Amino acid sequence: MTNLRRQVDRLLDRVQRHDWIVPFAMVLSAVILAFSMDALDRLVDSRLRPMWWLFSGGQTTARQLLSATAAAMVAIVTMSFSITVTAVTFIAQHYGTLAIRTFMRNLTTQFVMGSFLATLVYSLLVLRLVHSAGNDEAVPRIAVTLGILLALVSFGMLVYFLYHMSENMDAPNLVAAIGWNLERVIHRTTEPLDGEADKEDSPAPQMIGSSIVTADSTGYVRMIDHERLLALARRHGAVIRLEFGVGHFVRQGDNLATIGGPSSIGVPAHAVRKAVPMESKRTLEEDIELGLNQLVQVAIRGLSPGRNDTFATMLCLDRLGAALSLLAERRFPPAVQRDGEGRPRLVTRPVTFADLVDRSFEQIHSFGGETTVIAARMLQTMRTVAVHTRRPADRASLRRHVVAVHEESRKRLSDRIGIEVVEREFQEAMAVLEDGGRSAASRYSPTPVARERSDTSSA
Repeated sequence: MTNLRRQVDRLLDRVQRHDWIVPFAMVLSAVILAFSMDALDRLVDSRLRPMWWLFSGGQTTARQLLSATAAAMVAIVTMSFSITVTAVTFIAQHYGTLAIRTFMRNLTTQFVMGSFLATLVYSLLVLRLVHSAGNDEAVPRIAVTLGILLALVSFGMLVYFLYHMSENMDAPNLVAAIGWNLERVIHRTTEPLDGEADKEDSPAPQMIGSSIVTADSTGYVRMIDHERLLALARRHGAVIRLEFGVGHFVRQGDNLATIGGPSSIGVPAHAVRKAVPMESKRTLEEDIELGLNQLVQVAIRGLSPGRNDTFATMLCLDRLGAALSLLAERRFPPAVQRDGEGRPRLVTRPVTFADLVDRSFEQIHSFGGETTVIAARMLQTMRTVAVHTRRPADRASLRRHVVAVHEESRKRLSDRIGIEVVEREFQEAMAVLEDGGRSAASRYSPTPVARERSDTSSA
């Protein structure tokens, strides 16, 4: 991903995260549009000919239409907010609080809510202009016509809004949205492997004559501006070592960074803090682990005794497999980053593939290891990921979880068919891992019919 595209994607992420920006922009546009249409009416009023689509009534009719539109928009906005709150409550109870972020980040929902508010504000402003008109000839006909058109569009948007909300609350669509956002973060923060696997990181340089930069607030690390930190370290001839990674919780007064080098004292602390911004909650801007946690939380909720929705858990495992498969073919930022002359300038604490595999499977394994269909699907997911792995360390981390799921399932499962299904999936996963991935994939990947038969028999 190019730097420009990465910046645009990051900007879009911030707009989605603050769900008031789109409605506010649309309301502001409605204010500008109302006064612009009034100015246009004044400019062309004497030359405006009667047309079938243009409003031709007097002041009384215009006031009645705009008043009815404003009243209808108030009712629609109230109902829309009530539906949204109900949907948020439903998602929090069934899928977990982390899934609310994905639901509220939806640009379509923000646009529809903004269109209702914009139509309401536009109608009120044009109604004020109609009241200020001296006679029927001075009625802003273009502005009133546009108000009627916006009202009709808003009624259509209401129908779509009801359909859209019901679709977003459906488990497959919600899980797919979480997975799509996660893949965006992966593309934004990693680079594709160029044929070869990653080289081992060089050892971190010694921090001679170091100084400490402490955090001036408490929160979670939202992102790390590597380019700014590299430029800062190069300009001062220093080495900056970050003590926290993206998504880590930092308390006020904690050591945020260590600066080494002869001129380490000259590096401004506020510039380092600006390159490592923090917020009160974790965000998806660069936090891959948070995206995985969202899927894991939905999966665990599906395994709870109150719901027992194994299909939602399997959907999450499929998306986890897709994300990990993508990560297996991507290059993570190096722990030691160098300038153009090869000198180490920045030392970070990047996340590793093994860490992400642990976050993806540990909790699901703890809650779902005694269920045949979940244990089998976990092994299928790991086998799928193994097909895409190129680094020996990645295969080792997958192998550890494959063995753990197999051993725990043999202890918990009591039915013979379930044990046979898990044993078969275990053997196929180990064969792919031992074979290095790709050549074994075609040999051991079951057809959709066989997989469906396996799930049916295990259930």
